[in-house]
Amino acid sequence: MQSREEQLQEARRAKIAALRQAGVDPFGGRFADRRLVGDLIRAYGAATAEELDATPVPVRIAGRVVSQRSHGKAGFAHLQDGSGRLQIYLRLPELDDASRLIWEQLDLGDIVGAEGRLMRTRTGELTPGTRWRPHPWPSAIPVTPA
Repeated sequence: MQSREEQLQEARRAKIAALRQAGVDPFGGRFADRRLVGDLIRAYGAATAEELDATPVPVRIAGRVVSQRSHGKAGFAHLQDGSGRLQIYLRLPELDDASRLIWEQLDLGDIVGAEGRLMRTRTGELTPGTRWRPHPWPSAIPVTPA
């Protein structure tokens, strides 16, 4: 009988295999020219939605997935790097097949890269949104609560 940790690792390996079978490189390759989350928060944390709309700020970030949820046609995840934590936003109906598969296979602890332009959500949270280019680096070792 497998332990809980072994079952989780097996499930992770199955998700990696599903990505490969769909033609998605589960470890994505280089994701250059990314910004640190903390730098974005310091530079644009006080910017209003109107300011961000008037002067679009394209960004590329990468971080570990620390939360993920779907809400109707929207998807949200928080990515955390060594400098901070930032929510990403995507419109689920606009995802191509590969991006949708990556979104569906994401687990807490996976590392992804995302790009878009900074905006404010309806709740006022600073987030890269409107388009999402996922660059996955799945974690074969699951994050388990202590």
